[in-house]
Amino acid sequence: MDRYGETPRGWNALRLLTGAKGWTIDSLRDAAYDSYLPLFEKLVPRLLAAARDLPPAYAEPLALLRTWDLRWSAESIPTTLAVFWGMMLLEQAPDPDLAKLNLFDRYVRDVDARRLVDAWVAGVERLSKDFGTWRMRWGDVNRFQRATDFSDAAPSIAVPFTASMWGSLAALGARTGAPEKKLYGVKGNSFVAVVEFGPRVHARAIMAGGASADPSSKHFVDQAMRYTRGELRDVYFYPDQRAGKLERRYQIRSWSARRARAASAAP
Repeated sequence: MDRYGETPRGWNALRLLTGAKGWTIDSLRDAAYDSYLPLFEKLVPRLLAAARDLPPAYAEPLALLRTWDLRWSAESIPTTLAVFWGMMLLEQAPDPDLAKLNLFDRYVRDVDARRLVDAWVAGVERLSKDFGTWRMRWGDVNRFQRATDFSDAAPSIAVPFTASMWGSLAALGARTGAPEKKLYGVKGNSFVAVVEFGPRVHARAIMAGGASADPSSKHFVDQAMRYTRGELRDVYFYPDQRAGKLERRYQIRSWSARRARAASAAP
């Protein structure tokens, strides 16, 4: 049972899907990667109204939010500022219930003006401390690295979309922690697909990283760049689609089938 109501991601889906018709595989893919962040539509005006007479160190970055289109991109500095501000709001929540990601109505309605401003100051300071400047493009902070132990020194890929909690449909939930300063994805859309049914099934899909779990395989991270860009690959359902594209052919047997085969071969 839903006890909390719609989430910002739900708001976004309703905004895009309500009344929409004539979907194609391309338009559905475009909707899935729509970059709008509806939670900040509710939060940013409240911050702008509350944050008066801030010192220049905090007023200057705030000016970027005044003209922000509320959309994520790898090049966006306002996205970085907004997300770090939101992170600080959650960290500073006095009531543990406010930190639950599905209490968005209460989160937006009940946060007082002082906390909004304090969290903004804390977010700007966090960026300045970790990176030497608050002028950080989102893609330089939000990264994909297929690893168990993340490292700022190891190769990683810029991810333009945010966590779903801000309303993004394409989502990568990230974490940070000493000694790492950047955000590294640990949850979110691990598999994305759009499917068109008809006389022949037509589908496109992408995986976070790649199809292989072996770090030495060329297919370990070969889909990672396309994943971050939303460039879905064709899915080959039919023999004519697979012609000339197979690297290896093999058969996967279930455990019960392997056990039955072994039993029949026993003397």
